[in-house]
Amino acid sequence: MNFFEQQDRARKATRRLVVLFAIAVAVVVFSVYFAVRTVSYSYNGKTSLRSYPAARAPFVWFHPETFCWVAGITVLVIGLGALSKMRALRQGGGYVAEQLGGRLVSPDTTDRRERRLLNVVQEMAIASGVPVPLVYVMDNEEGINAFAAGYDPASAVVAVTRGCLTMLSRDELQGVIAHEFSHVLSGDMRLNIRLIGLLGGIMVIAVIGKNILIRSRISSRDSVPVFFAAMCFTIIGYGGVFVGRIIQCAVSRQREYLADGAAVQFTRNPLGLAGALKKIGGFADGSHIGSPDAVEMCHMFFANAMASLFSTHPPLEKRISLIEPGFTGRFKAVMQADAAADIPDEAPLAQAAPVSRVAASAGAAVASIGTLTPELVKQGKQMLSGIPEKFKAALEHPLGASAAVCCLLFDADPEKRGVQIRELRTAASQLLAGEVMRLAPAAAELDVNMRLPALDLAVPALRQLSAQQRENLMACVKLLIESDRKISLFEFCLHTVLSRRIASAEAPSRKQGVKPGTQEFYGHAATLLSALAYAGQSDKSPAGKAFDAGAASMKGAPEVLRILPAAELKFPALGLALKRCADADPGLKQPLFEAFAHCVLHDEEVSVTEAELLRAFAYCLDLPLPPFLPVA
Repeated sequence: MNFFEQQDRARKATRRLVVLFAIAVAVVVFSVYFAVRTVSYSYNGKTSLRSYPAARAPFVWFHPETFCWVAGITVLVIGLGALSKMRALRQGGGYVAEQLGGRLVSPDTTDRRERRLLNVVQEMAIASGVPVPLVYVMDNEEGINAFAAGYDPASAVVAVTRGCLTMLSRDELQGVIAHEFSHVLSGDMRLNIRLIGLLGGIMVIAVIGKNILIRSRISSRDSVPVFFAAMCFTIIGYGGVFVGRIIQCAVSRQREYLADGAAVQFTRNPLGLAGALKKIGGFADGSHIGSPDAVEMCHMFFANAMASLFSTHPPLEKRISLIEPGFTGRFKAVMQADAAADIPDEAPLAQAAPVSRVAASAGAAVASIGTLTPELVKQGKQMLSGIPEKFKAALEHPLGASAAVCCLLFDADPEKRGVQIRELRTAASQLLAGEVMRLAPAAAELDVNMRLPALDLAVPALRQLSAQQRENLMACVKLLIESDRKISLFEFCLHTVLSRRIASAEAPSRKQGVKPGTQEFYGHAATLLSALAYAGQSDKSPAGKAFDAGAASMKGAPEVLRILPAAELKFPALGLALKRCADADPGLKQPLFEAFAHCVLHDEEVSVTEAELLRAFAYCLDLPLPPFLPVA
């Protein structure tokens, strides 16, 4: 699965969705207009539909003034409904999960099924290079189902039903989670959120008509036209919803096939995903979701959330036969008692040996973005087992995660570290400073290639901080970085990544990305490439070669693209360049990241420090770059 191609497909699907929505709105507008004209003409100022005179003016189908008024009001109502729904959805994937009855799983849960779920999600996240999503369980749902929701990977959540936890084996659960991670990586989540908002706008007409219909009294003569108008609005509104469901199905079905294929590719275990689908087919509750809110969100789920005339998902038999050729189409009955046995404790993998060099090339680095392989998943599990238990446990709650982030910035030099500790004790709260000192020895055992994964593991807890707590944490982080009066490029990247990761706990802000081919784009590209070139080299000559290698990979780059003097590289300019490029379309990020990869990896001597610096830049651009595999 090519990350950039998937993102492009998602954008094209979004544009098609907007066109289809506009057509649906146009149909609703004309229907409302004709309903208003018909009721108005039939009533004609009388107190009964039967009391109009025999001689009356001929019916005029199109009345410009009336049409403008009706169209304007209808579009306004639908637009306000859609905007209101999208505004609520901007609270993030957690809002969607809670609307469906989801409960946030505590990272320090002792429930073995929930612990297994968290382990699978964490392994997938570390292996793919995305922030670890919050995990929810829908306790009241016995059906086997799951979904991923959010505007982007940094704000994503993964939710599963209670049936998913109790009925599936680890391999089957991993197949389901891999399917949902495909939606995270391909950009489907944002498309799904927009689809919910647009359907909510169309639904408003039906809701208004239904409410008027309930409150109107047919016994009153004066209310007869109101009653018939409300009935027309209700029929038209639900007709619009019907059209919306067709759009929902058209958008969803093909992407489910793609997610199934990606899940099999990620796990290289088709029996896991096929087994989950077979259990849905043989289970009495299937994949049913009882929440009433599931109607407008059914396209987000792993399988059909409810019986419907228009299914949002392909038939189970067809999905299974594509994964497991030769499937007969017959499902074996599955009872809940069959899966009621205790979950065995998972045997931990042997801790991976310290890595000094990694297998990486520019082409391989670009191709690995947004991908998962069984090797990466295994490495992710090994990396998790390599984190000191005391440090890992601290990442499971907000205070410990905040302290862990501070520990990641401690200098290796004892004298400089002492200065950092003294300054932190004066600036941070006594509680945070105490937790930092408690974790410092465990943090010192952390390998350098575990800093970014550790930051990702801390994200779920950090997203639960209040706005004031996030502000205080960022102040402490800045103080630790600036304590030695100089900032390394990795420290700057860590600060930038942290800012973007925890900012996703708030409503997403409007993005203002740089445009490709502009002077601004090449100016930012020169700034970022220059910083990377100097960071990986000790003198100007090799830095120039590294810069030229990166610039040469950018097709159409102007010849004036030259390395900047080191003295001109200021972190405010670097921060602006990263933000503007991070907010740009994925199509622009691909050539930019290719230039980064050629710059850092041009000499084919790849240390862990260089590889992690490249990953830090990818994180800053919101590109899910997996960890590099160690040299055999």
